[in-house]
Amino acid sequence: MTNALTNIASRWWAVPAALLFGAALAAAFIAGYAWQTGQADSKLTAAVTRAETAVYLQETVKEATIATDLLEEYVLTGDQTLVPRIQNRSTTVSLLLSGAVAGDRSDHLRRIAVQGTRLAESAGAIIALRQAGEVEAAGAVLTDLRTQLEGFAVTIQTPIGDELSAAVSLTNSSDNADAAALWFLATGMAVAISTGTGSLLLVGRSLLRRRAVPSLHGKRA
Repeated sequence: MTNALTNIASRWWAVPAALLFGAALAAAFIAGYAWQTGQADSKLTAAVTRAETAVYLQETVKEATIATDLLEEYVLTGDQTLVPRIQNRSTTVSLLLSGAVAGDRSDHLRRIAVQGTRLAESAGAIIALRQAGEVEAAGAVLTDLRTQLEGFAVTIQTPIGDELSAAVSLTNSSDNADAAALWFLATGMAVAISTGTGSLLLVGRSLLRRRAVPSLHGKRA
């Protein structure tokens, strides 16, 4: 009977020990879930930023090309109604480049942004020459501007490709972190459920054995 009581006591002590161990293990998995979720969110935010930078650069080329076409029309016709439209496009180019640099502060992109901004500012010089009646000089500056713009459009393709590649890579990393987070969550829940179930079974078996001990004692008496 003494051995039976000792076994029962040891089982009762095993219950809180099992609960503590299971709770600690489940907490560790939940912590892993939280960390992986944070990683997924962080990488997704970075991916969005890199994708936006690529869009800014693509739109820069588009707006600069439109501005140059409007400049050519203005040099040929002298139509003053084109001036505000040219200025708006040039301002948009500068804003887009500023947005691109804000998303990616690499030196290479900064140099490209400076080059693009200078090209946008050239529109003011062409407008001034045309308004002064210097049509030929304005045309010469415009020709040089278009040549520079073509080179700029080629140069900018490299950072556009880099930004898009980075966005894809970061998105994949975010997806992997999401998958890992779900695994941690599912495993943590499984550990918690198993610990709870196991503890209940252990308590049940201990109670049954506890009831059985007096019965055995009664029979021996």
